[in-house]
Amino acid sequence: MKNACTTLIVALLVPTLAQADDRLWGTWEGVDPEEEATLIVTFSEDGSFSMSSPDMTGDEFSFEALFEEMLSDLELSQDELNALGFEPPVIDRISIEGRWATQGDSIKVWMSNALVYLEGQPPLGMDELMVEVLTQIASLPLENEDLVDLLNLFIALIPLAFEEMLEEELLFEELYYFLDGQLVITSAEGEPLVLSRLDGPPTAVREATWGQIKARGP
Repeated sequence: MKNACTTLIVALLVPTLAQADDRLWGTWEGVDPEEEATLIVTFSEDGSFSMSSPDMTGDEFSFEALFEEMLSDLELSQDELNALGFEPPVIDRISIEGRWATQGDSIKVWMSNALVYLEGQPPLGMDELMVEVLTQIASLPLENEDLVDLLNLFIALIPLAFEEMLEEELLFEELYYFLDGQLVITSAEGEPLVLSRLDGPPTAVREATWGQIKARGP
């Protein structure tokens, strides 16, 4: 019984301790050293997390790019859909949503959803967007009835597939420290991500010294 009580107490305390570093609260901006894209990252007080990029627009995040593989699986082309009167959504940007926690010098971020922002519309989950697009395609005057049945099957399965795929997926776990007022998140595979605060509580930042950083080793 004693061990069970101890386990319960630890389980209740860990989430609080894991999110205790209030120095991260607020919104930060930096440049992804690999993608060379600006990132806007928000660590909220309630443990929620979001990350988006104003640079993630254009052809790479167009409807054609995001749905190319799916249309290929359905043996449909963008030209065929356009001829039938389909109007693809215009994607403005994509935001990663999830939660964050810290423990010691480490920060963990879990992804729970990907939100798609369309021009002039409220954001949709990626699964919601796919269902909406497939529903529109299924309503077109398609001659292949088997294709319509396949579309309806996809529409039914997509929410379940995304629920499994995005269930607390660990996005990254890295060391972090503060230097010259900036938040530095290390990377085992490349250059660190350096973020500057855009807004947030005016908390005092306890900065790491260069000696402390070198002491951590590679």
